[in-house]
Amino acid sequence: QYSIIGTISELDSRTARVQLVTDPKFKVAVKIGELNVQGIMQGNGNNSAKIQLLPKKHKIKTGEIVYVQKKPGFLDIPMIVGTVAQCKTDDANPLLWDIMVKPVCDIQRINSVVVIVMNSQEQEQTQYAEQPADS
Repeated sequence: QYSIIGTISELDSRTARVQLVTDPKFKVAVKIGELNVQGIMQGNGNNSAKIQLLPKKHKIKTGEIVYVQKKPGFLDIPMIVGTVAQCKTDDANPLLWDIMVKPVCDIQRINSVVVIVMNSQEQEQTQYAEQPADS
């Protein structure tokens, strides 16, 4: 099954380093289920991630699919990143949800990946415009 596991954070001629969705420094815009509820997901370092600051007015349920949101030049279509593993009231603010997301795939057991390369026309035009003119 295809799903997002992270983004390339470093690249050289033969290898690439991936920042996983479970990394505490990783943040991405997501939507939950078919409700079109949007939020920011951040890795929490223990093979899961969190979505915080969502009002409890949204009826979020365990098992709902979490999608990385479409973003031109980054991702042209929403893709699955995980499922809601736990949904509880936030300890600091009882009007908000504290949502734990479990990645769809077992990141510890991945043996192959596909890299999606996106280049928006705007980025290509910017790169082209920045090239020095011949004298």
